[in-house]
Amino acid sequence: MITEVEIEEEGLKILALHQPVTVDLRFIVAVIKINLLLISRHLERLADHATDIAEEVIYLIEGDIVRHGLEIT
Repeated sequence: MITEVEIEEEGLKILALHQPVTVDLRFIVAVIKINLLLISRHLERLADHATDIAEEVIYLIEGDIVRHGLEIT
């Protein structure tokens, strides 16, 4: 899995090696920011699904209803 730091480092390598002009530089920075935003959204959705699966497993094994963020008594 590629980390945010690795993506940023690759972007900086591109900037350093190819020496883009100002317009290109703005475009590259915008693409990096958009990619990080999209990646974070996908990771959040993935974490939500993992939480849902974990809650279902607890219910199937122990019979306890567990809902993330909710207090059920």
